[in-house]
Amino acid sequence: MGELLTENHERRSRGARFTEENVCQLLEFFPGLACCCRDGIIVTMNTLGARFLGYDAAVLLEGRPFDELLAPEYAGIGLIEQVLEDAMPCLAMFVRADDSRIGAEINIQNARELGSGTMIIMAEDVSHRTALGSYVRDTEMRFRSLIDNATDLICSFSGGIITFINHSGLAMLGARSAKEVIAKPITSMFHEDYHQVFEDPEALTCLVEEEGLFPARLKRIDGSCLDVQVSLSPTEDGNGFMLEARDITEHRNAVMALHQINQELEQRVRDRTRELSEEVTRRAEAEERMRQMATHDGLTGLPNRQLFMDRLDHAIQRGHRYGSKTAVLFIDLDAFKEINDTHGHGAGDMLLKEVASRLLAQVRKTDTVGRIGGDEFVINYTDLGGVAEVKSLAARILRSLAVPFALPAGAEGLIGGSIGIALCPGDGADAYGVMKAADEAMYKVKKRGKNHFLMACDLD
Repeated sequence: MGELLTENHERRSRGARFTEENVCQLLEFFPGLACCCRDGIIVTMNTLGARFLGYDAAVLLEGRPFDELLAPEYAGIGLIEQVLEDAMPCLAMFVRADDSRIGAEINIQNARELGSGTMIIMAEDVSHRTALGSYVRDTEMRFRSLIDNATDLICSFSGGIITFINHSGLAMLGARSAKEVIAKPITSMFHEDYHQVFEDPEALTCLVEEEGLFPARLKRIDGSCLDVQVSLSPTEDGNGFMLEARDITEHRNAVMALHQINQELEQRVRDRTRELSEEVTRRAEAEERMRQMATHDGLTGLPNRQLFMDRLDHAIQRGHRYGSKTAVLFIDLDAFKEINDTHGHGAGDMLLKEVASRLLAQVRKTDTVGRIGGDEFVINYTDLGGVAEVKSLAARILRSLAVPFALPAGAEGLIGGSIGIALCPGDGADAYGVMKAADEAMYKVKKRGKNHFLMACDLD
């Protein structure tokens, strides 16, 4: 078992994944019934489990509902769910292949990465404890041979002093003879944390009345400790107690190994879930960047021609439905080429970004400012109240563009703008028509001396 756990530890350090096959191999080392179930159906059963239930082969149990193995009074009561919820083992009764019954202590752990609803169920035979206790209470001497050959530690004590211990008990304690144990206090067998329990008569009485198993730590002759489960019963004469202790070290190691496997599987699920979530986020961000690049100007971040025309078309359709007007202002910068040629493209890019910022400052959030060419900008001004309103906007834009622009190395740039204005309805029936009318008005301004605006309806 120790070699298997070491091998598993080495595999984990190399990043190996545990599979259903790995877990099933480990179940074979469990000293009792151990099976893997999915949605209450047995997927695999270890060899000892099949023998425990009186079957010749474990494969005969695979595919059967686990509840079918339980006695009728335990089936159908949600025993598995209750054990998982309480996180504590419980006692139950199994029906063997020959219809006989056998008592067992059941423990259950989830194993989610092996599949939804997958769990590991372990059971240990406890029927012999009751039998041994009964035999000892009837007559200690008559069954001394049976007790000596038992695999668990069995001893009797009276007045807190050990009066008898079997051979298995001596081996468990690491004693060479009974003289090292008999006539010593019962507390000498246990870790100091348990001394108070065995020194208090009332506490011992309570343990007997509970008729159950309780965990303890046995102290061996060499000072080392063993994890055990202890049961306690009174002797027939009522003057002492009979104690049985079972070494659960291997059981504990197996449970811990399975628990470790389960934790690692769950951690892998959490890691994979986080990776998938991060991947979804990265893809969404990449898609958003692609949409931005496809519909926006890379320098200014303003909508490009495609997006601007789409928004203009929607604004015109909305105007047709509600009887409102929309305006398009086509702006071409004056003297931009001279600045770009004189101060370089870096200065030109800086100026274009500042122009975009100034234009956005002059419009409402419901309006759209776009860049459709090198130094050409457009504005879709929606829900227009009247011609005076759009002329006022054009005048504000010209004043904004007339303010000197800061350029690299402390230089300043002076530009202006030629603005053509078209309305819909009036100057065009659709987005293409309105844009064309505004463009023609802008060129007319250029010919007349630039740095001004002109309505399409005022063209000669």
